[in-house]
Amino acid sequence: MGKSASILVVDGSRDCADAVAMMFRSSGLDAVAIYDGVDALSQVAQSHPAAVVTDFEVPGLSGFEIAGRVRASEGRTLRLVAYTGWVVPDLTQRAKVAGFDEVISKTADPMELLRAVSPDTYELMLRSMTAGAEQVRLQVRLSHAMLDHAAVSSNSYKKRRLHQLVEVRLKRLGRSLLTMPLVAEERDELRQDLTSLFERLNRRS
Repeated sequence: MGKSASILVVDGSRDCADAVAMMFRSSGLDAVAIYDGVDALSQVAQSHPAAVVTDFEVPGLSGFEIAGRVRASEGRTLRLVAYTGWVVPDLTQRAKVAGFDEVISKTADPMELLRAVSPDTYELMLRSMTAGAEQVRLQVRLSHAMLDHAAVSSNSYKKRRLHQLVEVRLKRLGRSLLTMPLVAEERDELRQDLTSLFERLNRRS
């Protein structure tokens, strides 16, 4: 699925549908939010999207009805993903029988939904995130090296200046971490790295 692919996000909750569609658009994909099952089928017939993401409980038609009709009209030409708050074995099995490719919990990392809908885009995002995370780690290592140098320096001005530079870098990295696209586990790891650096900076003598 390329960057011009069309994704329909179907959910009775406008806030949820809009947020998921926005997430896809921020990843470079063309996504539209739809709040009704009948409207979703009409849009499928008009645009022949590359993927449909739907909750099981949708006004007008259930997610299972949407899946059955989409598979009947479009075959296996698109990805069909259930995005729901109810992920239990019986429901997951029923979804697969209905034609869904995957069932993703609404509590899961949004990257899991991106992976299910567009594996190619997910891989590109993952490589980009890995590179961004490595840059943060490099900055943290450099900051620790500067604190090491400050610890053995006998020049009070140089010591103070190194501390100031690390403090500025730490603030910048903290702001970057708030907006940088990352998987949850890696974000938590980097947050711990920054916390350790912050604590070391505050212990300076």
